[in-house]
Amino acid sequence: MPISPAHLPNVAAKVLRTLATIWVLGTSLQTIEAGLVQPDPDTTLTNRFDGPWVVGFDFTVDAETTIDALGVEDDFGDGLTIPSAAGLWDITEIPSVEIATVEIPAGTDAVLEDGFRYVATNAPITLMPGRTYRIGALVGAGIPFTDTFSGSGTGFAGAGVTMLVNRYAGGGTLTEPVLDGTLAPGRWAGANATLLGSTPGGDALQIIEVVYAETGGEQTVQLTWRSTPGAFYTIRRNDDLSIPFFQWFELTDGFGSGGTETIYVDTSLPPGTGRMFYKVMQNPPN
Repeated sequence: MPISPAHLPNVAAKVLRTLATIWVLGTSLQTIEAGLVQPDPDTTLTNRFDGPWVVGFDFTVDAETTIDALGVEDDFGDGLTIPSAAGLWDITEIPSVEIATVEIPAGTDAVLEDGFRYVATNAPITLMPGRTYRIGALVGAGIPFTDTFSGSGTGFAGAGVTMLVNRYAGGGTLTEPVLDGTLAPGRWAGANATLLGSTPGGDALQIIEVVYAETGGEQTVQLTWRSTPGAFYTIRRNDDLSIPFFQWFELTDGFGSGGTETIYVDTSLPPGTGRMFYKVMQNPPN
């Protein structure tokens, strides 16, 4: 055996005027659904430090499964020492089709859940039974990852997910991992996917009204959403959906809830704005 490794639950979009198209994405960061796969309890984590590699796996799902975030391993939860990236492909037909990619920043900005750092995709993605998918993420050379080749446990598995071939590719940039990693499925994961969830015991954050106004050349956008009393919200905006969410301009990182409904007014739009995308996120509890 060689040494080498062998999208938001609630989206509201409104065209408010011919001069302004405004999309608002709402999500809560208090909980995250379990990832597609998880390590078995007997598996020794983050035991490989070589690379860089793009590591992942092929898989199918038993039922329609919605995801809206892709991630990379960070088992110790101490952040990534270098940036990473993750991608998802539909490989049912040839050639394969890229579904989504995300850039994952160094440090702890990306959301951590069950040993993976996640960044939201630009839109929710529905995985369908009867199709075959491939997922991969940049690991190694600063981002240790788990490999059970040395007999360090059972590896990875997921409820409702059938892991197929272990996949990898060489190099320091994200590319589709097409090489066969051999051994039993679940030898490694490297990458994962999940669905950003709603507040436990409460309603999911939902945008219910968007109001655009222009007075004396000044543009404003008023956002109203169903909220959790006592919660705080981060609001970001950008005019380009191809930019990762963590790079969007942050309007506030601690806007207090107004109760069951919260209103925020953006009065700082650049002059002549033609379109803008907003993301409203409920902060984790302190």
